[in-house]
Amino acid sequence: MRRCWQLILPAIGLMLFGGVTYESLQGRRYEKAHGKYFWWAQIPLDTHQVDHAVATTPCKEAEDNCVSWEPHTIEDPGLLTRALILSAFPTFLVGMPLVRVLGHYGASEVWSFMILMPVLIFAWYYAIGWLIDRWRFNRLRQN
Repeated sequence: MRRCWQLILPAIGLMLFGGVTYESLQGRRYEKAHGKYFWWAQIPLDTHQVDHAVATTPCKEAEDNCVSWEPHTIEDPGLLTRALILSAFPTFLVGMPLVRVLGHYGASEVWSFMILMPVLIFAWYYAIGWLIDRWRFNRLRQN
């Protein structure tokens, strides 16, 4: 029973990731700006990196290459998303720049994200579980 949390926490982390992914697929919010975007929670992932043009001008009527921010489009991420992002925040700090770099070199950000993030989430939760189990074992050994 020494490795209890080492096994439970990664499973919880992967279930959270799967739940947020399922919610994102149910929403299926695609946006046409510089290509197609898949919205995982509130994170836009470019499905194909063909055009690397970056929009920097504000949007006006019927412009293609522009940037806009609409406060009314911000949605509540939900409890599952908040739980995952708060508990696995370091994985997103490491994983998102890696996904963006891979996307810059032509890889689909969706595929990069869906392969890389579960591995990082598993490793993060495994490390946290290992630390908890080690702390519990040392505490029991002292008593």
